[in-house]
Amino acid sequence: ITTMAFLAASSFSSAAVIEFNDFSDVSNLQINGDASANAGVLTLTNSAAYESGSAFTSNSFTLNNQSSFSAFFKFQITSNGSFGDSDGSGADGLAFVIQTNNNTAGSAGGGIGYQGIGNSVAVEIDTYNNGSVDNNSGNHLGINLGGNIDSDTQINEPTRFNNGSIWSVWVDYNGINDLLSVR
Repeated sequence: ITTMAFLAASSFSSAAVIEFNDFSDVSNLQINGDASANAGVLTLTNSAAYESGSAFTSNSFTLNNQSSFSAFFKFQITSNGSFGDSDGSGADGLAFVIQTNNNTAGSAGGGIGYQGIGNSVAVEIDTYNNGSVDNNSGNHLGINLGGNIDSDTQINEPTRFNNGSIWSVWVDYNGINDLLSVR
C-alpha cells in the first residue's frame, strides 16, 4: 500500500500549487491501472503479483526555463506479497515523476512505473534488486532521466523501504541553479 501527498510550485513569482492533504477528493487526479483511492488513502497497488498503478495530476502546469518546484510526500509499503530478493519480500517500489507526455504514461514491474517515459525526471524508490541496472541494490533512492531506469545517481538506504514504516520525501528543484535535491 502506498500513500502520498505533495505540493508543487512552478516558479518563484507565480506558483501553481497542487496539494493533497489526503486523498478524499481525487477529482484532480487521473488514477490508472490497479491504483485506487479509499478512505483518504491512495493505494497504487495491493500485494498481488504483476500489478501496476499510477496517479497523475489531471491539470498540467508548466516548468519554464529557470522555474523551480518543491514537493513533499509520504509513502508506506506494506503487504509485500510473494516476490522478493535477498533483503526480503516485496517488489518493485515507486517513482515520483515529472513528465511532459500524458497522465496515463508508465510501465510495470522492474520499470517501476517510469520506464519509457521520455522528457521526464523521476525520483525512484526502488525495493527490488534488478541486477546491474540498479548496481545490484534492492533498496535505494535514484534519480532517473528520460524514462531510463538505470539511475543517473543512486544512494543505497540501509533500512528497507518496504518495512511498513511511513517514509517522508522532499524533492526540490532550483531552476536558476539547475539543482535537484532529494531527502
